[in-house]
Formats: sequence, C-alpha cells, structure tokens
Amino acid sequence: MNTPPLTLYKYIRWSDKPRDKIKDILFKNRFYFADPTTFNDPFDSKIPIIFEDKYRASEQFHLDFLRIDNLLGKTNYTEDEMKRKAKEYHLNPGRIIYDTDKMTQSIHESISNQIRISCFSTKRDHILMWSHYADCHQGICIGFRTLYLLLDPKLVMLNKVNYARQFPKFDKVTSLPIITTKSALWKYENEYRLINIDCHPLIEFPKATIQEVIIGYRMKDDIKTKLLDYLKKHYPAIKVSFSRPNPLKFKMDIVPITKI
Repeated sequence: MNTPPLTLYKYIRWSDKPRDKIKDILFKNRFYFADPTTFNDPFDSKIPIIFEDKYRASEQFHLDFLRIDNLLGKTNYTEDEMKRKAKEYHLNPGRIIYDTDKMTQSIHESISNQIRISCFSTKRDHILMWSHYADCHQGICIGFRTLYLLLDPKLVMLNKVNYARQFPKFDKVTSLPIITTKSALWKYENEYRLINIDCHPLIEFPKATIQEVIIGYRMKDDIKTKLLDYLKKHYPAIKVSFSRPNPLKFKMDIVPITKI
C-alpha cells in the first residue's frame, strides 16, 4: 500500500443549520461515516464480483462464501460443518450453490451491513472537488494530520482508492478491493478512504488531528463571520485560509489569513 501524505483533506458543506451532523467535525471532533453503497458513483462498492478461474475452482472459494452467508445470518453452520460442506461442493462441482449473481449479492450485502466510509483527498485546491463536495465553493476544506487518523486501528483503516478502466478480478473473497476500486473517471479526486468495519456512524478523533481550515470563496459573509469567530476561540493554533479563483489560470489559490 502506498504511504499516505502527511495531510489529507475533506471537503464539506457548511451551512447555518445548527443540527447539521457534518458540522460535528469541528464542533464535536467526530467523523460521520456513510454507507458506501449510497455514494454518488453508481458503481461505488457495487462492482460485479469476478473471480480468477483458479480461485473459483478451489475448495477455499466455497468455504469463504459459506462464512459470508454465516456472517450475514443466512446460515448458522459451525466451522467444521462449513469445512465439510466446502469439501463436498468442491468434489461435486455439479452441486455448486454459488453463481455469479449470488456471489455479488452476498458481498454487496456484507458491505452495506458492516462497512462505513469517510472520504478524503490529497488535494486542497481542486476546482471540481470544491464544486461537488463543498457546496459549490460555499463550504470548507479541512486538512487533517494523517497520523492522527490512525490512532485506533481497531476502529478504522486507511486505504488509497485504486482507479481502473475495467472491473478487477479477485483471487479471494474480500470486500476491500471492492470498496477501494473506482472508475478511472474519478481519478482527479486522489481519494483516500477511512474505512470503519464495525458500522459505527460516528467516531471521535483527537482535536489535534485538525491542522487547517480553508474557507470557500462563495461562503456567505454572515456564516463566514461566525465560523471565523468559532475557529479563533476553539482552534487558535491552526492554519486558516481562504480559497480564491486565480486571476490568470484555471486554478484555485489558497490564501492564508495572517490573523483571525
């Protein structure tokens, strides 16, 4: 796995609604984790499951899927029973119970039931990211110290998204490549995913994780004033900047504020 950068960025909307849960990031130092099957990419975490032929013909293949069905509550076999059945299915290929559709459905159900994701980018000045995820430049972009995101490996793991032109083939049953593989069309996002495998919707993080806040250039003045006052009071040591369109190029400039 590639070593992540020291800082990762999250683009978010920022409204004046007092109960907007996305604002918990600054107000309560906790991330909201979403079901990846609800993301804006229709293939996100829902790509077809295509296995390598060698694995598909192995006894381990049947055992892995029996374990998945047990996990989903579809069956209630003991480990010995699953091993016995896997051996039976392997020796009698005419009795194989898992076709491609059933494999795909079982793994997708497992993802939706057990995995939640919070998304980050390596870039803080991408025009499309500001447009798509920060409410058309009315929101903010927060920089996080990557090391602090990984303080509790029991709750989360951090993985880089792989961008591909074709559906990958798998040599084992695992949801990880499915939730970290996206179409090459999304490559501009330079995404890393904080993956929560226990389905917790909210997870707290140390306040020192927040390193920087960048304010979108279209944020309304009254909201901006309240946000700056809050940052001055609760985050006096972090870097605060404004995002601005560059007057000479198709790019966004990040302009530091010398004093809040």
